[in-house]
Amino acid sequence: MKVAVWINKSMDPKLGGGFSYTSKLLQLIDDKQFNFKLEICFIGSEAISFRLNKPYFHVDLTAKKLSILNQFIVSFSRKFRILKGLKNKIQSKHRSSYIERIHKGLKENQIDIIYYLAPMELYVPKFPFISTNWDLGHLTLPPFPEITEENELAVRTKWYDKTLLSAKYVFVESEAGKKELVELLSYPKEKIKVVPIFPGNLVNLKVSLEQQKVILQKFNIEKNNFFMYPAQFWKHKNHERLISAFAKVSKDNIKLKLILNGSDKGELDNVLKFIDSIGISDQVNYVGFLSNEELFTLYKNASALVFPSLLGPTNMPPLEARAIGCPVLCSDFVGHKEQLGDGALYFNPENEDEIAKSMMAMLDVRERKALQEKATAEFNNSKFKGNIAVSKIEEHLLAISI
Repeated sequence: MKVAVWINKSMDPKLGGGFSYTSKLLQLIDDKQFNFKLEICFIGSEAISFRLNKPYFHVDLTAKKLSILNQFIVSFSRKFRILKGLKNKIQSKHRSSYIERIHKGLKENQIDIIYYLAPMELYVPKFPFISTNWDLGHLTLPPFPEITEENELAVRTKWYDKTLLSAKYVFVESEAGKKELVELLSYPKEKIKVVPIFPGNLVNLKVSLEQQKVILQKFNIEKNNFFMYPAQFWKHKNHERLISAFAKVSKDNIKLKLILNGSDKGELDNVLKFIDSIGISDQVNYVGFLSNEELFTLYKNASALVFPSLLGPTNMPPLEARAIGCPVLCSDFVGHKEQLGDGALYFNPENEDEIAKSMMAMLDVRERKALQEKATAEFNNSKFKGNIAVSKIEEHLLAISI
């Protein structure tokens, strides 16, 4: 079976965890020697600027223009009802011709199925595909702007109610993610396969102690005397509760800092105003979008990662923190507990007192060390690693019948 992995060139590093996940997974697939029964290649609609070990096929998704006569009929169909039926026939025929042309190219390259690495992607209609699903935020979150915005909600609803049902398989990041699809959408259990989420390439960086020292000085922070939260500024990232909790923890320690980094998704101004309103702007640093070296340094030297996101069931930063040796405090999602086991402290993300209590625990050297030791033991036995994920992909692909 020949499997084409779709490469979306427009992936942006500022997408955060989504970019880290897909870029790392792409690398893992490209490097792996798959079972002889599988032929893996890559496919996309744009030219790529990076080198791959496996073949890459370009697919032209540009639709040919309608003839001048057909353009005229489509344009005037709004004014003349008699043309409406003819317009529908023209558009249907045009789309069928477009799909047929793309399918012909895939068949010429003997491609059997397309695997999309990111959620809600389907660039080739009516062709066998494997989808990826990270979350069901439109069903699990409160009515935040990023979910209730009319177009976003319409796109998600159409995708989950119709398009996803035609996938051969849906790859999810955890057993918790599989359970969500079954319980919230009644999705067929046999079509859902777990490909464990894993840390990105960040954890393999080598940043010298001298480099780390320079970076800490840049942000005016001291080792083991700051908390960090790498997250884009969406409403569901729950920054304000974290900041309120930090205010309680830091009231008797003015040197303690909270470092926030990530790109703005509409909430940054509100968060900065909130910090000012409670009078702790000297202790909460917004440092923008960080380089990998800077982010690695924060993980390596923080008192803890605090991750109060309201969106799960899984997330990548807790895995990155654990791999680098940073204590993890996070939302008490079933998925987080599946990822981290006893190697993290969990809290109700809607309860700032619980968040504050977990942060206070990490200011005690003995409790911090004990949590790190548990995290190391969990990490050594964890299935949430890149090599295991790509082996699971191979296993699931071998089970497909086209």
